[in-house]
Amino acid sequence: MPDSPSLNDFLLEALRNGFRSIGQVAVLPSVAAADIGADTRFSLCHESDRETASQGDTSLEPFDTPESARRIALENDAGEYRPLHSSPDLRRGWILHLEGVQNLRLALDFLYPAAIGMWLAHRNGSLEAHSFRDKLARQTGMYRSANRISNTRAQQLLRKLCDPSSGCLKKILWKIDPTTPVASLPPEKFDTATKNGDYTRCPLLCQEACNIAVAEARKEARKEVIVVPG
Repeated sequence: MPDSPSLNDFLLEALRNGFRSIGQVAVLPSVAAADIGADTRFSLCHESDRETASQGDTSLEPFDTPESARRIALENDAGEYRPLHSSPDLRRGWILHLEGVQNLRLALDFLYPAAIGMWLAHRNGSLEAHSFRDKLARQTGMYRSANRISNTRAQQLLRKLCDPSSGCLKKILWKIDPTTPVASLPPEKFDTATKNGDYTRCPLLCQEACNIAVAEARKEARKEVIVVPG
């Protein structure tokens, strides 16, 4: 079996095949798809600023290093800290100019950590998902009690935390437990369309619940009343 391509090689292939969007970020190559190479110059901007950036509007705040993406991802438009990189509140009004695929990949990793690697793994069928119960069962210390949350309350919690319009843009690959799907979210929350789909958009993939969900599950578990039969 041939070795999997490096992330840079995979990203270069994706760009040549039309990759232009990830999360709320637009990817703008400086040349036509067929001419994209390892040293091509790219620009990144908020998806809502794509047209402005494409027209060369100078009103966008310019950046020129991959590390700048970390600063861009730090706060939303209101100046509030973003604890979750995949929340749908990435700030607008910036453009990031980058030299080469290597710098592009680094910037994308700052904006959406590990997204390109997970995309490649999912397309190869090697990305393993872990259920919510698996995640909770691995917790220790003060978070061990999170596993006491009922499935009903877990569904309610995930509906609030993972809603793509207000919580998280990632596509969920896991279940509550091996036989219980997450049924409280819209179907598009689970539609990855990556293995046999096109390369136009890189999906943000969630292989297991995040630590924010664990912390909130602990709080919800403490609210539940356990009735002991008399």
